[in-house]
Amino acid sequence: MSAMSQRPRRMRKSGPTHAVLGWLSESHAHGSLLDYTATLMGATDDALPLARLRLQIAEGVLGPSGHPPDRSLKSGQRHRLQLADREVAMLYYLAVNTNLQVAVHHATHWLQVAQVATLMGAAGAADDEQDLTLGREQTGAALRAAYLQADVVTRIAVAYYEGQSPLFPEIAADVAALTRQSEQLLDHCNAVIAQRADVTAVRRPRPAGVAESAPKRALDPLTLAEVHAEAAAALPGAVALQGAVAKAEARDLTGERERGMPLLARLC
Repeated sequence: MSAMSQRPRRMRKSGPTHAVLGWLSESHAHGSLLDYTATLMGATDDALPLARLRLQIAEGVLGPSGHPPDRSLKSGQRHRLQLADREVAMLYYLAVNTNLQVAVHHATHWLQVAQVATLMGAAGAADDEQDLTLGREQTGAALRAAYLQADVVTRIAVAYYEGQSPLFPEIAADVAALTRQSEQLLDHCNAVIAQRADVTAVRRPRPAGVAESAPKRALDPLTLAEVHAEAAAALPGAVALQGAVAKAEARDLTGERERGMPLLARLC
């Protein structure tokens, strides 16, 4: 069994996971990232979510006050607190980064889908083989990006959050809508390819003395299986990179920057 598949079982009873799951439920109840962040405007530093999560974890390890009675940490307590503090920070950063990455790339992905749809329509009307080939490639790229984005969120949810999506509801809806639109783009692409094949198959009589033109190259339709396979191949690296970024940020927060940077260097 892989380390990733073992991770949810190992974390299920841990404080950091349950703390972050509680924060996710609380923040997602606002419906949107914008509405949630509006509630944080003007909040003091110790009232911000990460500060509250770290205090919650400290209280779980050290007691209600967040400090041992004599204000001194034993080595075992210090180690447990360091691990829990780093873990809760990593889970927090991973959830935030996942939402922001989807939100930031949202407009770009939609624009890509719209541009490729326009390209395929124009290439089909002009029977432009070069543009049709390019459009087929870009259709695959657009759908692959949509599938990869959705699959990364699902893998992160299972591996780190006991299956609960880290996405805010409106961002999750955007991911689903983009996937549907990208699949419709694939249908459009294949319809244009099929129409061209039908026209090419009709052989018109050739006037005497006119040389026969070279046959047009048939384009294969793009299949969902093909695109899924390409997205699946890129999935482990994409998930590992997001996890490494969150771990590096957590180590930076806890004063261990020199141990966090190598996590990124191995993947970049």
